[in-house]
Amino acid sequence: MTARGAANHLMPIALYASALAAALGVGWLLMAQAGHAGLAIYAQTFAKVFLTWRGLSECLVQATPITMGALAVAMAARLNLWNIGVEGQFMLGAFAATGVALALPGQPAWLLIPLMGAAGFISGGLLAGLCGLMRARLGINEIVTTLLFNYVVGLWVGYWVHGPWKAPGSNVPETAEIAASAQLPVLFPGTRVHLGLLIMLACAGLCHLFHHRTLWGYRVRAAADNPRAARTAGIRFAPSVLLVMLLSGGLAGAGGMLEISGAIHRLQDGASPFFTMTVFMVAWIARLNLAGMVVTGFLIAGLQVGGYYMQFQGLPSAMVSLIEGVVLFALIALEPLRKRMQSRGQGGE
Repeated sequence: MTARGAANHLMPIALYASALAAALGVGWLLMAQAGHAGLAIYAQTFAKVFLTWRGLSECLVQATPITMGALAVAMAARLNLWNIGVEGQFMLGAFAATGVALALPGQPAWLLIPLMGAAGFISGGLLAGLCGLMRARLGINEIVTTLLFNYVVGLWVGYWVHGPWKAPGSNVPETAEIAASAQLPVLFPGTRVHLGLLIMLACAGLCHLFHHRTLWGYRVRAAADNPRAARTAGIRFAPSVLLVMLLSGGLAGAGGMLEISGAIHRLQDGASPFFTMTVFMVAWIARLNLAGMVVTGFLIAGLQVGGYYMQFQGLPSAMVSLIEGVVLFALIALEPLRKRMQSRGQGGE
Protein backbone atom coordinates (compact mmCIF):
# COMPACT_ATOMS: atom_id res chain seq x y z
CA MET A 1 0.00 0.00 0.00
CA THR A 2 1.33 3.41 -0.95
CA ALA A 3 1.69 6.25 1.52
CA ARG A 4 -1.24 8.03 -0.14
CA GLY A 5 -3.36 4.90 0.12
CA ALA A 6 -2.52 4.47 3.78
CA ALA A 7 -3.43 8.10 4.41
CA ASN A 8 -6.79 7.57 2.68
CA HIS A 9 -7.51 4.62 4.99
CA LEU A 10 -6.47 6.50 8.12
CA MET A 11 -8.36 9.67 7.17
CA PRO A 12 -11.83 8.48 8.34
CA ILE A 13 -10.40 7.44 11.71
CA ALA A 14 -8.74 10.82 12.17
CA LEU A 15 -11.89 12.68 11.15
CA TYR A 16 -14.16 10.74 13.46
CA ALA A 17 -11.68 11.10 16.32
CA SER A 18 -11.63 14.85 15.72
CA ALA A 19 -15.42 15.00 15.66
CA LEU A 20 -15.63 13.01 18.87
CA ALA A 21 -13.06 15.24 20.57
CA ALA A 22 -14.91 18.39 19.47
CA ALA A 23 -18.24 17.02 20.67
CA LEU A 24 -16.80 16.02 24.04
CA GLY A 25 -15.35 19.52 24.28
CA VAL A 26 -18.80 20.99 23.79
CA GLY A 27 -20.09 18.64 26.46
CA TRP A 28 -17.36 19.77 28.83
CA LEU A 29 -18.37 23.39 28.30
CA LEU A 30 -21.99 22.54 29.01
CA MET A 31 -21.06 20.76 32.22
CA ALA A 32 -18.75 23.58 33.29
CA GLN A 33 -21.53 26.10 32.70
CA ALA A 34 -23.79 24.05 34.98
CA GLY A 35 -21.12 23.85 37.70
CA HIS A 36 -19.96 20.28 37.14
CA ALA A 37 -16.36 19.08 36.89
CA GLY A 38 -16.50 17.89 33.29
CA LEU A 39 -13.01 16.43 32.98
CA ALA A 40 -13.40 14.45 36.20
CA ILE A 41 -16.78 13.11 35.06
CA TYR A 42 -15.35 12.11 31.69
CA ALA A 43 -12.38 10.36 33.30
CA GLN A 44 -14.52 8.46 35.78
CA THR A 45 -17.04 7.51 33.13
CA PHE A 46 -14.37 6.23 30.73
CA ALA A 47 -12.75 4.19 33.50
CA LYS A 48 -16.05 2.64 34.58
CA VAL A 49 -17.22 1.84 31.06
CA PHE A 50 -14.07 0.63 29.30
CA LEU A 51 -11.67 -0.30 32.09
CA THR A 52 -13.92 -2.51 34.21
CA TRP A 53 -15.39 -5.87 33.36
CA ARG A 54 -18.81 -4.72 34.52
CA GLY A 55 -18.78 -1.75 32.15
CA LEU A 56 -17.48 -3.76 29.21
CA SER A 57 -20.07 -6.48 29.78
CA GLU A 58 -22.87 -3.92 29.76
CA CYS A 59 -21.50 -2.52 26.49
CA LEU A 60 -21.72 -6.00 24.98
CA VAL A 61 -25.32 -6.37 26.18
CA GLN A 62 -26.31 -3.00 24.71
CA ALA A 63 -24.37 -3.62 21.49
CA THR A 64 -26.33 -6.78 20.63
CA PRO A 65 -29.70 -5.17 19.71
CA ILE A 66 -27.99 -2.07 18.28
CA THR A 67 -25.87 -4.11 15.89
CA MET A 68 -28.80 -6.33 14.90
CA GLY A 69 -30.72 -3.18 14.00
CA ALA A 70 -27.76 -1.85 12.02
CA LEU A 71 -27.53 -5.13 10.11
CA ALA A 72 -31.21 -4.75 9.25
CA VAL A 73 -30.64 -1.21 7.98
CA ALA A 74 -27.63 -2.30 5.92
CA MET A 75 -29.48 -5.22 4.37
CA ALA A 76 -32.04 -2.86 2.84
CA ALA A 77 -29.58 -0.05 2.15
CA ARG A 78 -27.47 -2.26 -0.10
CA LEU A 79 -30.37 -2.08 -2.56
CA ASN A 80 -30.74 1.67 -1.95
CA LEU A 81 -33.84 1.09 0.20
CA TRP A 82 -34.53 2.96 3.45
CA ASN A 83 -36.03 0.76 6.13
CA ILE A 84 -37.14 3.41 8.64
CA GLY A 85 -39.33 0.85 10.40
CA VAL A 86 -36.54 -1.06 12.14
CA GLU A 87 -37.92 -0.05 15.53
CA GLY A 88 -41.40 -1.32 14.72
CA GLN A 89 -40.04 -4.59 13.36
CA PHE A 90 -37.86 -4.92 16.47
CA MET A 91 -40.90 -4.43 18.72
CA LEU A 92 -43.04 -6.82 16.69
CA GLY A 93 -40.33 -9.47 16.91
CA ALA A 94 -40.18 -8.95 20.67
CA PHE A 95 -43.97 -9.19 20.84
CA ALA A 96 -44.11 -12.44 18.85
CA ALA A 97 -41.29 -14.01 20.86
CA THR A 98 -42.99 -13.06 24.12
CA GLY A 99 -46.26 -14.53 22.88
CA VAL A 100 -44.55 -17.86 22.22
CA ALA A 101 -42.87 -17.83 25.64
CA LEU A 102 -46.12 -17.02 27.45
CA ALA A 103 -48.11 -19.60 25.50
CA LEU A 104 -45.62 -22.46 25.99
CA PRO A 105 -44.04 -21.92 29.43
CA GLY A 106 -43.50 -25.60 30.16
CA GLN A 107 -41.55 -26.46 27.03
CA PRO A 108 -37.81 -27.23 27.17
CA ALA A 109 -35.29 -24.58 26.16
CA TRP A 110 -34.07 -26.51 23.11
CA LEU A 111 -37.57 -26.22 21.64
CA LEU A 112 -38.84 -22.94 23.10
CA ILE A 113 -35.91 -20.67 22.22
CA PRO A 114 -35.77 -21.68 18.52
CA LEU A 115 -39.56 -21.20 18.31
CA MET A 116 -39.18 -17.72 19.80
CA GLY A 117 -36.39 -16.93 17.36
CA ALA A 118 -38.46 -18.12 14.41
CA ALA A 119 -41.47 -16.09 15.60
CA GLY A 120 -39.35 -12.95 15.97
CA PHE A 121 -37.67 -13.33 12.59
CA ILE A 122 -40.85 -14.20 10.69
CA SER A 123 -42.98 -11.45 12.23
CA GLY A 124 -40.40 -8.73 11.61
CA GLY A 125 -39.74 -10.08 8.13
CA LEU A 126 -43.40 -10.13 7.17
CA LEU A 127 -43.92 -6.57 8.35
CA ALA A 128 -40.97 -5.25 6.35
CA GLY A 129 -41.84 -7.57 3.47
CA LEU A 130 -45.29 -6.01 3.25
CA CYS A 131 -43.65 -2.61 2.84
CA GLY A 132 -41.30 -4.09 0.24
CA LEU A 133 -44.25 -5.56 -1.65
CA MET A 134 -45.99 -2.18 -1.71
CA ARG A 135 -42.79 -0.61 -3.04
CA ALA A 136 -42.23 -3.26 -5.69
CA ARG A 137 -45.82 -3.61 -6.92
CA LEU A 138 -47.48 -0.29 -6.18
CA GLY A 139 -44.53 2.09 -6.18
CA ILE A 140 -45.27 3.29 -2.64
CA ASN A 141 -42.15 4.71 -1.02
CA GLU A 142 -40.83 2.35 1.67
CA ILE A 143 -39.79 5.30 3.86
CA VAL A 144 -43.44 6.24 4.37
CA THR A 145 -44.80 2.74 4.96
CA THR A 146 -42.04 1.53 7.28
CA LEU A 147 -42.19 4.73 9.32
CA LEU A 148 -45.96 4.58 9.76
CA PHE A 149 -45.82 0.96 10.87
CA ASN A 150 -43.63 2.03 13.80
CA TYR A 151 -46.64 3.80 15.28
CA VAL A 152 -49.02 0.95 14.48
CA VAL A 153 -46.80 -1.63 16.18
CA GLY A 154 -46.21 0.65 19.14
CA LEU A 155 -49.94 0.98 19.72
CA TRP A 156 -50.44 -2.76 19.20
CA VAL A 157 -47.80 -3.69 21.79
CA GLY A 158 -49.12 -1.02 24.15
CA TYR A 159 -52.59 -2.58 24.05
CA TRP A 160 -51.31 -5.98 25.09
CA VAL A 161 -49.00 -4.87 27.90
CA HIS A 162 -51.65 -2.53 29.31
CA GLY A 163 -54.39 -5.15 28.98
CA PRO A 164 -54.41 -8.92 28.37
CA TRP A 165 -50.71 -9.55 29.02
CA LYS A 166 -50.11 -7.13 31.87
CA ALA A 167 -48.40 -8.80 34.82
CA PRO A 168 -50.80 -9.25 37.75
CA GLY A 169 -50.14 -6.71 40.49
CA SER A 170 -47.67 -4.70 38.42
CA ASN A 171 -47.86 -0.92 38.43
CA VAL A 172 -46.10 -0.58 35.07
CA PRO A 173 -47.23 -1.79 31.62
CA GLU A 174 -45.24 -4.97 31.19
CA THR A 175 -45.76 -8.70 31.02
CA ALA A 176 -44.77 -11.22 33.64
CA GLU A 177 -41.22 -12.53 33.41
CA ILE A 178 -40.87 -15.30 30.85
CA ALA A 179 -39.96 -18.80 32.03
CA ALA A 180 -36.35 -19.70 32.67
CA SER A 181 -36.45 -22.14 29.75
CA ALA A 182 -37.27 -19.20 27.44
CA GLN A 183 -34.24 -17.19 28.55
CA LEU A 184 -30.95 -17.31 26.66
CA PRO A 185 -28.07 -18.65 28.76
CA VAL A 186 -25.55 -16.23 30.23
CA LEU A 187 -22.09 -16.49 28.68
CA PHE A 188 -20.10 -15.08 31.60
CA PRO A 189 -21.30 -15.70 35.17
CA GLY A 190 -21.90 -12.53 37.14
CA THR A 191 -22.74 -10.48 34.03
CA ARG A 192 -25.76 -10.00 31.75
CA VAL A 193 -23.84 -11.00 28.60
CA HIS A 194 -25.96 -13.68 26.96
CA LEU A 195 -25.86 -16.05 24.01
CA GLY A 196 -27.47 -13.39 21.85
CA LEU A 197 -24.04 -11.80 21.45
CA LEU A 198 -22.78 -14.86 19.57
CA ILE A 199 -26.01 -15.07 17.60
CA MET A 200 -25.55 -11.44 16.54
CA LEU A 201 -22.01 -12.17 15.36
CA ALA A 202 -23.28 -15.22 13.48
CA CYS A 203 -25.94 -13.08 11.80
CA ALA A 204 -23.25 -10.63 10.68
CA GLY A 205 -21.30 -13.53 9.19
CA LEU A 206 -24.38 -14.89 7.42
CA CYS A 207 -25.11 -11.45 5.97
CA HIS A 208 -21.58 -11.39 4.56
CA LEU A 209 -22.07 -14.82 3.01
CA PHE A 210 -25.41 -13.76 1.54
CA HIS A 211 -24.00 -10.65 -0.12
CA HIS A 212 -20.75 -12.14 -1.39
CA ARG A 213 -21.26 -15.90 -1.75
CA THR A 214 -24.80 -16.43 -3.03
CA LEU A 215 -26.55 -15.88 -6.35
CA TRP A 216 -29.25 -13.79 -4.67
CA GLY A 217 -26.60 -11.58 -3.14
CA TYR A 218 -25.03 -11.08 -6.55
CA ARG A 219 -28.41 -10.14 -8.00
CA VAL A 220 -29.01 -7.62 -5.22
CA ARG A 221 -25.62 -6.00 -5.78
CA ALA A 222 -26.16 -5.92 -9.53
CA ALA A 223 -29.62 -4.39 -9.20
CA ALA A 224 -28.24 -1.73 -6.82
CA ASP A 225 -25.15 -0.84 -8.85
CA ASN A 226 -26.78 -0.61 -12.27
CA PRO A 227 -30.53 -1.30 -12.42
CA ARG A 228 -30.72 -0.87 -16.21
CA ALA A 229 -27.90 -3.33 -16.88
CA ALA A 230 -29.41 -5.73 -14.34
CA ARG A 231 -32.76 -5.67 -16.15
CA THR A 232 -30.95 -6.30 -19.44
CA ALA A 233 -29.31 -9.34 -17.85
CA GLY A 234 -32.70 -10.65 -16.72
CA ILE A 235 -32.41 -9.61 -13.05
CA ARG A 236 -35.77 -8.24 -11.94
CA PHE A 237 -35.85 -5.45 -9.40
CA ALA A 238 -39.14 -6.35 -7.66
CA PRO A 239 -38.08 -9.79 -6.32
CA SER A 240 -34.83 -8.28 -5.02
CA VAL A 241 -36.78 -5.57 -3.17
CA LEU A 242 -39.06 -8.13 -1.57
CA LEU A 243 -36.17 -10.38 -0.58
CA VAL A 244 -33.99 -7.74 1.06
CA MET A 245 -36.95 -6.23 2.91
CA LEU A 246 -37.95 -9.65 4.22
CA LEU A 247 -34.40 -10.26 5.43
CA SER A 248 -34.04 -6.74 6.80
CA GLY A 249 -37.21 -6.99 8.85
CA GLY A 250 -36.29 -10.52 9.91
CA LEU A 251 -32.98 -9.32 11.34
CA ALA A 252 -34.73 -6.53 13.24
CA GLY A 253 -37.36 -8.92 14.56
CA ALA A 254 -34.69 -11.39 15.62
CA GLY A 255 -33.00 -8.55 17.48
CA GLY A 256 -36.24 -7.98 19.39
CA MET A 257 -36.36 -11.65 20.33
CA LEU A 258 -32.75 -11.54 21.57
CA GLU A 259 -33.53 -8.52 23.73
CA ILE A 260 -36.53 -10.26 25.32
CA SER A 261 -34.95 -13.67 25.74
CA GLY A 262 -31.47 -12.49 26.68
CA ALA A 263 -31.68 -9.15 28.47
CA ILE A 264 -35.01 -7.94 29.87
CA HIS A 265 -37.03 -11.21 30.00
CA ARG A 266 -40.38 -9.44 29.66
CA LEU A 267 -42.20 -7.31 27.11
CA GLN A 268 -42.50 -3.65 28.06
CA ASP A 269 -44.43 -0.76 26.60
CA GLY A 270 -42.54 0.74 23.68
CA ALA A 271 -38.89 0.83 22.78
CA SER A 272 -36.31 3.56 22.82
CA PRO A 273 -37.54 6.44 20.62
CA PHE A 274 -33.95 6.88 19.42
CA PHE A 275 -33.42 3.25 18.36
CA THR A 276 -33.96 3.89 14.66
CA MET A 277 -31.69 6.93 14.70
CA THR A 278 -29.00 5.01 16.57
CA VAL A 279 -28.91 1.98 14.27
CA PHE A 280 -28.94 4.17 11.17
CA MET A 281 -25.99 6.08 12.56
CA VAL A 282 -24.09 2.84 13.24
CA ALA A 283 -24.68 1.65 9.67
CA TRP A 284 -23.83 5.11 8.31
CA ILE A 285 -20.54 5.48 10.20
CA ALA A 286 -19.49 1.94 9.27
CA ARG A 287 -20.44 2.65 5.63
CA LEU A 288 -22.45 -0.62 5.57
CA ASN A 289 -19.30 -2.63 6.33
CA LEU A 290 -20.40 -5.60 8.44
CA ALA A 291 -17.28 -5.82 10.60
CA GLY A 292 -17.33 -2.06 10.96
CA MET A 293 -20.92 -2.19 12.22
CA VAL A 294 -19.97 -4.69 14.92
CA VAL A 295 -17.18 -2.41 16.16
CA THR A 296 -19.23 0.78 15.81
CA GLY A 297 -22.19 -0.84 17.56
CA PHE A 298 -19.96 -1.63 20.54
CA LEU A 299 -18.63 1.95 20.68
CA ILE A 300 -22.11 3.47 20.46
CA ALA A 301 -23.23 1.09 23.18
CA GLY A 302 -20.33 2.38 25.24
CA LEU A 303 -21.63 5.91 24.72
CA GLN A 304 -25.06 4.87 26.02
CA VAL A 305 -23.65 3.01 29.01
CA GLY A 306 -21.46 6.02 29.72
CA GLY A 307 -24.60 8.15 29.78
CA TYR A 308 -26.00 6.00 32.58
CA TYR A 309 -22.79 6.39 34.60
CA MET A 310 -22.82 10.15 34.10
CA GLN A 311 -26.30 10.29 35.58
CA PHE A 312 -25.03 8.37 38.61
CA GLN A 313 -22.43 11.11 39.05
CA GLY A 314 -25.10 13.77 39.41
CA LEU A 315 -25.67 14.98 35.85
CA PRO A 316 -29.32 15.54 34.94
CA SER A 317 -30.65 13.07 32.39
CA ALA A 318 -31.48 15.94 30.02
CA MET A 319 -27.84 17.09 29.99
CA VAL A 320 -26.63 13.52 29.42
CA SER A 321 -29.00 13.19 26.46
CA LEU A 322 -27.80 16.55 25.14
CA ILE A 323 -24.14 15.46 25.31
CA GLU A 324 -24.95 12.17 23.58
CA GLY A 325 -26.88 14.06 20.90
CA VAL A 326 -23.95 16.44 20.29
CA VAL A 327 -21.59 13.49 19.87
CA LEU A 328 -23.93 11.70 17.44
CA PHE A 329 -24.58 14.89 15.47
CA ALA A 330 -20.84 15.57 15.15
CA LEU A 331 -20.19 12.06 13.85
CA ILE A 332 -22.98 12.28 11.27
CA ALA A 333 -22.25 15.86 10.20
CA LEU A 334 -18.64 14.94 9.41
CA GLU A 335 -19.60 12.31 6.83
CA PRO A 336 -19.92 14.75 3.87
CA LEU A 337 -16.47 16.13 4.67
CA ARG A 338 -15.04 12.62 4.73
CA LYS A 339 -16.55 11.83 1.34
CA ARG A 340 -15.22 15.07 -0.16
CA MET A 341 -11.70 14.48 1.16
CA GLN A 342 -11.78 10.86 0.02
CA SER A 343 -12.84 11.84 -3.51
CA ARG A 344 -10.05 14.41 -3.66
CA GLY A 345 -7.55 11.83 -2.49
CA GLN A 346 -8.66 9.34 -5.14
CA GLY A 347 -8.62 12.02 -7.81
CA GLY A 348 -5.06 12.91 -6.98
CA GLU A 349 -3.75 9.41 -7.41
